[in-house]
Amino acid sequence: MIRVPLVLGCIGLMIGCGDQDVASPQPTTMVVAVGLQPSSALLLVAEGTGHFAEHQIDITVVGLPSGKLAMRAVAANEIDADFIFLSDIAYLGHQHLLPDYRVAATVFDSDNVNAIASLSDFEGLADMKGKTLCTQYLSALHFFGQILTERSGIDNVTFQYFNVAELNEKLISGDCDFITTREPLISNLVAEVNRPVVVRSYPGVYLQYELMLVNNRVDNNELEEFLKVLIETETFIQRQTEFAEHILTNRLKTDADKLNNILEDSVLEVSLYQPLIPLLERERDWLQSHGVDQVRSVPLHELLRAGPLKNVAPLKQTIVDYEN
Repeated sequence: MIRVPLVLGCIGLMIGCGDQDVASPQPTTMVVAVGLQPSSALLLVAEGTGHFAEHQIDITVVGLPSGKLAMRAVAANEIDADFIFLSDIAYLGHQHLLPDYRVAATVFDSDNVNAIASLSDFEGLADMKGKTLCTQYLSALHFFGQILTERSGIDNVTFQYFNVAELNEKLISGDCDFITTREPLISNLVAEVNRPVVVRSYPGVYLQYELMLVNNRVDNNELEEFLKVLIETETFIQRQTEFAEHILTNRLKTDADKLNNILEDSVLEVSLYQPLIPLLERERDWLQSHGVDQVRSVPLHELLRAGPLKNVAPLKQTIVDYEN
């Protein structure tokens, strides 16, 4: 892996050395592990438009069904990633597996990206009482489902846990009465069955952030260039919305109307704002209350790498450093 762009210069004292002998900078190679889902929109659009190449970054995007699965593949040394995109709750629940990564930015947030799906009559949350709800353990989908049932006072709901790629299959087979879901899983489910699929959304239950983790080996200059690409892509999506949605629809293999609805309820922005810290604190409290003891191993501020974003876009980084 090329870590630093190599510039082949010309030494003036060399005989016959001229401008034609100066080679162009070699691109920096970056590997990014992501979940193929709407929360990775900025990255996927930047990849699809060639914006990374404009910044001398040769990017390889390794897509898995979810950010959690991408993270676990990195932790298992199956992917040697410079960057990982995954949800806040998935990172906090597994942070101890990624000691060489820090949070450089958030790249997406929404309180209406997750939903509940069923193949039976589903008029409301009361129908879930005494039934089985399947989800992916310690993921955004899990947190959404757990908070939804807890806040609604629904008891006797049995949780079962599967990888996100198995949830549709488990619902179809009857192992699950309900599943927590999102795009493109919803579109995939509709395509797989010959009966009605009932999908209900519950905006406001969980404000989900997508975090961009960076490996410590990536130097600040490389990280800043990467951030610049994503920030430029924000503007591109605003100006070329239909083209961006076309890229995402093809990349995610999802329904265009459903994707458009999600993006309307979402913020696609590179940032690192102070309110993220108390939100992560509350999520860590929830994880600890559910038996995930390792979440307290590192203070939250030590999980951040906020300086490069501050250098690139000062107004997008407002984390308070109380020690300085």
